[in-house]
Amino acid sequence: MAIITGKIQALFLSCIAVHANFYAAHVPTQQRIPTKPSCTFELTLSKREVFLEERVPFKLRLTFDQSAYTLTNIVAPTIDGIMLEPLSAAKKGHQMVDGVSCFVYEWDGILYPQKTGTLVIQGFQVSGEQRSSSMRGMWSVFTSNSIAFCSNSAMLRVHNVPGDTRMQGPVGNFYEVHLEAERTSMRAGEAVLLKYRIKGDGNLHLCKHPEIQLPEGCKWYPAEFKKDQQGSVFEYAVQVMQDGVIVIPSQLFRYFNPDRRAHEELLTGSIRLFVDPAPKSAALPDMNLSRIPGVGDVADEEAKRAMQAPASLIRKLALPDWMFVVSLSLLRCCAVVRLWYEPLGNLWQRLRSRYGRKNVVRHARYAITAAKKSEDISQLYQAFKELQSVVNWDNIQKNDQQAYEAWRFFWQRMEAVKFDTERSLPLGDELLREAHRWVAYVETTI
Repeated sequence: MAIITGKIQALFLSCIAVHANFYAAHVPTQQRIPTKPSCTFELTLSKREVFLEERVPFKLRLTFDQSAYTLTNIVAPTIDGIMLEPLSAAKKGHQMVDGVSCFVYEWDGILYPQKTGTLVIQGFQVSGEQRSSSMRGMWSVFTSNSIAFCSNSAMLRVHNVPGDTRMQGPVGNFYEVHLEAERTSMRAGEAVLLKYRIKGDGNLHLCKHPEIQLPEGCKWYPAEFKKDQQGSVFEYAVQVMQDGVIVIPSQLFRYFNPDRRAHEELLTGSIRLFVDPAPKSAALPDMNLSRIPGVGDVADEEAKRAMQAPASLIRKLALPDWMFVVSLSLLRCCAVVRLWYEPLGNLWQRLRSRYGRKNVVRHARYAITAAKKSEDISQLYQAFKELQSVVNWDNIQKNDQQAYEAWRFFWQRMEAVKFDTERSLPLGDELLREAHRWVAYVETTI
């Protein structure tokens, strides 16, 4: 039986082979499936020699036959000393290669070198699936292999910015700067949002807030950094402490132009703020009635009659002396308990709340440490949300307007980072330092 089964199987396979050879031999040349072109994946840098933290655009170009390959994902490499921005959406097109219509995908990207020397940019990787080379088989539609296309590597030579290299500043091509104030009329002691707008391309999101020059009686606090269609914006909370016409002078913006290999300067315009005097709180009149002639004497007589009433009642009841002493002691104890009940209760509540606030502060410090390691702001955001709930910000707003405004802008920045789904940059050290300062401030306040 086994011999018969083997012969039948061999006969079946030979028939299939003969049929395939006969079909291939009788298919006209122009109807045969052409050879699929190979996939090409190229990385092209706009520059090969750049300066530290210079904005370097690059392109990725992938050419492939869609009938042979299906793409699933593109993965950017982790490069030591280079910061990558998210790639743009793929631009799709067509191109004829060896008589076959191929798809062309192009991505635009930007990188920022973070250290000097010769840096090697490893290839980007695109994962996908390769379908069977022959589509005539019965089971070929179900066959596919997981593949990965890797682009070429590139070398980048990075130089230091000439001049004073102790502090890295803005690097890029900028052409216009100006100041904008959220409002120009206010009262003394209030804060105004000041925007320092810079137009051009560069590494501004990697830089600290530029120092701004303000007249005497004004203070500024760094708030947020934003990018929009009109350029990059550094926001400041400026508090004006004196009334009158306050002139914010022109600000000088210094940067390094990598194309011209020179340090350049741009000048903003000035802004006038019209500040009204702060409202003065009216002093309450002294309501001591004892100073009014006759009123103090009437109050004393009424107090004497109130003290004599319980004594006359006790004499009428004819209570024993010991009961009178015990009753008086109990009344005295009740009076003492009544007198100290509220302060002791408040003290107990303060101790409990203080212990709970200390736990909240410790939780916030732990969240900052965890955010440094994992660059995850969700735990830090939740911890500072609890921290915000344990502080009496109404009192701080009355007593320390500067701290209240600075906290408000810091919290706006936390919410912007939390809900910005397109943000791919790591959690900044500046934001973590501000978080440390606010934890210390809340700890001393409570």
